[in-house]
Amino acid sequence: MMANTNFFAKRTLLLAFLLLIGACGSKGEDELLVSAERYLQKNELKAATIELKNLLQSNPSSAPARFLLGKTLFDAGDMPGAEIELRRALELGHPQSAVAPVLARVLLARQELKKLIEQYGDLALDDKAAMAAVQAQVALAYAAQDQHAKAREVIVNALRLAPQSPSVLLANARIKAAVSDFDSSLAALDEMLARTPSDFEALQFRGYVLLHGKKDQKGAIAAYKQALVVKPDDPSAHSILISLYLVQRDGNAASNQFEALRTALPDHQLTKFYDAQITFARGEFVRARELALDLVRLAPSNAAFLQLAGAIELKLGELSQAETYLTQAVQLAAQFGGARTLLAQLYLRTDRPAKATSILRPMLDRPGADSEILMLAGHANLLVDDTKAADVYFKRAAALKPGDSAPRSALALSQLSKGNTEAAFSELQSIAASEQGIEADLALIGGHMRRREYDLAMRSIADMEKKQPQNPIAADLRGRVYLLRGDLAGARKSFEQAVALKPGYVSSVIKLGAIDLIEKKPEAAETRVRELLKVDPKNVQGWLALADLKRRGGGTPGEVAKLMGEAITANPTDPEPRLAQIDFHLGRGDIPAGLAAAQAGVAAIPMSAELMDRQARALMVSGDLNRASSTFAKIAAEHADSALGYLGLAEINVANRDYAAAAKNSKRALELAPTSESAQQLSVIAAIQQKRPKEALAVAQMMQIQRPNDAIGWIFEGDIEIGENNWDRAQNALRQAISKPNPAQAPMRLHFALLGGKKAPEADKFAASWIAAHPQDMAFLTYLAGVATNRNDTVLAEKYYQQILKFQPENAFALNNLAWVFIKQKRPGAVALAERALKSAPAPVEIMDTLASALSSENQHAKAIEMQKKVISQAPNTPAYHLTMAKIYLQARDPALAKAELEGLAKVKENFPGRDEVAPLLKSLP
Repeated sequence: MMANTNFFAKRTLLLAFLLLIGACGSKGEDELLVSAERYLQKNELKAATIELKNLLQSNPSSAPARFLLGKTLFDAGDMPGAEIELRRALELGHPQSAVAPVLARVLLARQELKKLIEQYGDLALDDKAAMAAVQAQVALAYAAQDQHAKAREVIVNALRLAPQSPSVLLANARIKAAVSDFDSSLAALDEMLARTPSDFEALQFRGYVLLHGKKDQKGAIAAYKQALVVKPDDPSAHSILISLYLVQRDGNAASNQFEALRTALPDHQLTKFYDAQITFARGEFVRARELALDLVRLAPSNAAFLQLAGAIELKLGELSQAETYLTQAVQLAAQFGGARTLLAQLYLRTDRPAKATSILRPMLDRPGADSEILMLAGHANLLVDDTKAADVYFKRAAALKPGDSAPRSALALSQLSKGNTEAAFSELQSIAASEQGIEADLALIGGHMRRREYDLAMRSIADMEKKQPQNPIAADLRGRVYLLRGDLAGARKSFEQAVALKPGYVSSVIKLGAIDLIEKKPEAAETRVRELLKVDPKNVQGWLALADLKRRGGGTPGEVAKLMGEAITANPTDPEPRLAQIDFHLGRGDIPAGLAAAQAGVAAIPMSAELMDRQARALMVSGDLNRASSTFAKIAAEHADSALGYLGLAEINVANRDYAAAAKNSKRALELAPTSESAQQLSVIAAIQQKRPKEALAVAQMMQIQRPNDAIGWIFEGDIEIGENNWDRAQNALRQAISKPNPAQAPMRLHFALLGGKKAPEADKFAASWIAAHPQDMAFLTYLAGVATNRNDTVLAEKYYQQILKFQPENAFALNNLAWVFIKQKRPGAVALAERALKSAPAPVEIMDTLASALSSENQHAKAIEMQKKVISQAPNTPAYHLTMAKIYLQARDPALAKAELEGLAKVKENFPGRDEVAPLLKSLP
């Protein structure tokens, strides 16, 4: 009966906590109060509420009734209503010793932690039991803010006041669990339950600690069963037990628990939810749809209901409706892994792999990312041509479930990095041949493409095509291989075949447009994509591809931005086109437009953490760090499962040199995303600045374990050792880094470490050998040119810049710096180089400054002065540009104007490049 519960079994534990929905002739006042209290004792909250409201209708100033109603509303889960009534009770004179313990619990439940601490942190009450109860809630508030030492201090004091108080003992157990001291937490709970064996909260929290702290599902089940004996109609305990049974694939136990829930709470929304879920698992999809629709109508903002409805529609093939439900679920509860996974599957089915990678991204750095998610990510990244990322996700999936056929593909791929090529591909071929699915084929094809084994990739594509001859993926992948080979005709034919198999196949249509553009047919490219948009006017990929074609075809920024705006108009609740528009504006330096786009995006989709992150980053670029910090803090508060907010806060902390805060925020980001390179980098920076090299080294070594084929972990280790002047250790780490497939900055860092270790000849030898083997390593050549310039070795610097220009003739940076070399050598040609640089990168002030110096060196003083005036008008507060002007005036034999510039520079207090030249130049003047 429960054979199809796999999808739900993986994720229902999370849903359980989000599904609990609380029940939101005349008697005298005393009679009504007594009656209400009796109802409360029997947990009949609705009846108690009715009695109290009747009383307050006749006597709205009854403080006891206000207090009792506040307590009733708290028990019913109506925290805002409870706070209002409890504060009214206080205003009407009800004793603080009665109100404070309940109101403190209300504030804690509402997560108003600072308010709770400010209001009750220093409260003094004569009633020791009441005082201890309040302090227990204050201690929990401190613990929730990671102020564990303060939490411990407060709870110890509460225990002194009331050593046998159930609420205090329970708070003590919770505080111990908050610092992962689960054994002590269980001991405290057992001590409490020995005295009060029927304490429901203690039994329930014991189940939580056993489940989440000790990973003891059997013990947790026993604890929750005990809790239900005490309170048979508690929906949370029923829900967690059903979830645990589903995780264990015990369909009978799950069904029995569901029947118990139905008996206890026949009309509860949770009961209806599980009814729909179990009906779906039985394969009764039409009936499940009816049940799910009733739930969605009842609670249209419940993410769990929307997810279930989306899953059912996806199963029934109603993709548009499924996408609507699932998108709403993700927006309402970004942490819902199930909704994201289903959306990714839907996007792959509808040829939108880029959206699949985007929707999966927040889940991929989490500790709990399962093999299904990782394999989906590998699949999607392969289809967006990121074979490196695909390889990483396949390997991570393999480490989780090496026995499954799909992750076996990943395990075989991982053998490639160890040099076991023949065994790896033999295993992949075996899996691909024996399985009807295409995951192994995709992994095999991706591995061949990454290794540039194009003939083998073609063979594997042909094998996959035999399994699914009507699937356009094979033709599309074949076209990509042809593109990698430079065979445009073959690529075009393959992409056309894919489109013939599935008209409007987005990936192939876009690549055909790219080929049109390469062949100087921009109109054909645009027409092709516009035809796609006629059929599917809401296709985000199509609109963004059209914008990219316009950009690459020489369209103006306004034309490109307009097309992105049309993508947004067609999809106003989709973050993807808005993110693309923000990145476009910021990428070209139009900060006001980027900030405006980000603000509009957040206003339209306020639940999007990614858009809030972009808004904060736009504020950072604009220099408004305070508002950026507030926005990052808001992300952290509203998206507690996302590392984005903490990452942004850590970056601002580093910018402000608040390394203690940076360490705290980057640590939190790492807890949420243990494989996040950004979080790791910020952690290393914070540790280094706090003089904690061992902590920094531990993070670097973790990166090496997580990404053994990436250089970054060894680069960080090298930089840490450089900071400690451990030159030999740094060199050893960096030699490991340069052996990786993508060494990144490792060659530069190794050369620097060799120089720092007084091994100049070895550094020169390494530089020569590396450039000989990697003649197009532009980053290393640029670095070497800079080193040569700093040594005043203009001949060597010229050699390196000329080599860069051989491969990148219009590299503005190289042209600019080569012009400086010519100026130093007093050679003609500096002006021509600077003009080329300015043409390649119009308007940068630094290049204009170089051009002015070049003009002056070639005795074109009037033009030089005119150019430098433009420079200073754009950057009036940059001393270095005024120094250039002074030198130009000296070369133009205008000592008076030179003196005015130099005297102004002499008054500048801060340091700046060339400051040491100012005094000698002033002395040289008449």
